[in-house]
Amino acid sequence: MSQAGEPYLYHHNLDKGPAPARPDLSELEFLCAFEVNFIVHSYVHALYLHRSAEADAAWAVDLEWEFDPGGRPYAEAALEAVRAGQAQLKCLVAVRPLGARRSAMRFLLERELGGCGFAAMPDKFVAAGIAGRRDYMRLYRKRKGQWERKKALVANRRPAIADAAEELGLQPRACGDLGWVANCPGGRHLVFLEYESNSFKCPWCRRHGGAEELRAFAAHPEVADGERAEGVPPAPAAGQ
Repeated sequence: MSQAGEPYLYHHNLDKGPAPARPDLSELEFLCAFEVNFIVHSYVHALYLHRSAEADAAWAVDLEWEFDPGGRPYAEAALEAVRAGQAQLKCLVAVRPLGARRSAMRFLLERELGGCGFAAMPDKFVAAGIAGRRDYMRLYRKRKGQWERKKALVANRRPAIADAAEELGLQPRACGDLGWVANCPGGRHLVFLEYESNSFKCPWCRRHGGAEELRAFAAHPEVADGERAEGVPPAPAAGQ
């Protein structure tokens, strides 16, 4: 058992326990597949269960949302993509054996829907395995409710820099696990708006700073972080 009392052996490379050895693909049982919305794009998350004397583990194959199984069952097509080197198989979480097969399914699916990853929100159900649409939707509604409650809390902590983002037409908004975000001037993704530091950050464009830096970024999104091209004027002060 972990110090927190949960029976984790491994989870997203964060636990100190060793990762389970990669199983033979023929030993995997298909749990289900569903879409995940992650900041700037969506992908399909195909989940598999692997059971052994040491652990019950959830493994996943992530595929682009437009992935075409070519008429084959989704479970088989996703693993074929792994065999062909077009996708990777990764271990998400492993726990000490949970007994009944459906108990393992419910626990692992709920853990994955509850913690799809930073800024990731489970979405459309794609294919059934051990877990059917009803199993998925019950847990999906629970996860969505948590997201909406967090979004409501975040909405009350609007950072002052959101005013500058709104002035620039970047559509600042509260966004669940992400906190406050706005459209990025430099591409089809988001910038993060920090409440405590009253600043923005875009890890993709490598731009960050306060309101004036955001205005400069919007005026000249092609200028890399820490650089200023010759002839590019500084951002005007507010009100100018």
